[in-house]
Amino acid sequence: GLLRCGACGRMMSPKASTGRSKPYPYYSCTGAEKSKGLDCPFNYVPARALDNAVLGFIKELHLKPEQLAAIAKRAQEAASGTLLRLKSDLDQVRARIGNFSAQIQNLNSALAGGKLKPQSVLESITRLESDREELRTTETKLVGEIAAEESEAVGVAEATQALDLFH
Repeated sequence: GLLRCGACGRMMSPKASTGRSKPYPYYSCTGAEKSKGLDCPFNYVPARALDNAVLGFIKELHLKPEQLAAIAKRAQEAASGTLLRLKSDLDQVRARIGNFSAQIQNLNSALAGGKLKPQSVLESITRLESDREELRTTETKLVGEIAAEESEAVGVAEATQALDLFH
């Protein structure tokens, strides 16, 4: 919640997309995300550029070492908290994928055993497979966000080292 959009004042949140071979971390305006760009025309800013701008601003403030340490600690805690939340979300999604797979397997077994009506089993399997695919899409997105957060954690560590140079 520290970063705000310059166009609308709403919070900027860390995101990631996958580039050619590695994740591309950036900050996205929550107003632009929620309204698909209707409420705010500002979409995103590359994380490295914004991080460098923040470091430059901090350098200009001539903060005391204890103030810099407190800022760095908050940044590390925020990055760590986001990473923990994303990993927890990923674990939950993977558990749900496993549950759907087990349900599909049970329905297939029941169908093969002639215990249930084929039409109702096929409808249930189709619905479960659709739900499982949606979860796999969410899983892929979370894996990308985790990679970006881990990249950001490295960026926070680098920023902390850079802040140490100011005192």
